[in-house]
Amino acid sequence: MSKYTLKKENFIEWLLNDHEDRLYFGSRFCIELINEHKINVSLEELFSERDYIPIHILEEYDKDYTQFETDEIEIDLIKLI
Repeated sequence: MSKYTLKKENFIEWLLNDHEDRLYFGSRFCIELINEHKINVSLEELFSERDYIPIHILEEYDKDYTQFETDEIEIDLIKLI
């Protein structure tokens, strides 16, 4: 059962925030486009490929008061909205 929520917009912004990540996903999608002639990936698939999500992008995160004991949360505890 999900304990935390994460907006899809926040997830994709975080996922592609880093230059190295943009290079990785760009290469991945180009290879898939060349091989399969289409890109077939959903945001939910990209989410499920993560092991952890940083707490600062969760809806429940409050920078002034944090109840979290770690900087990352396992994706099993998060619902993508």
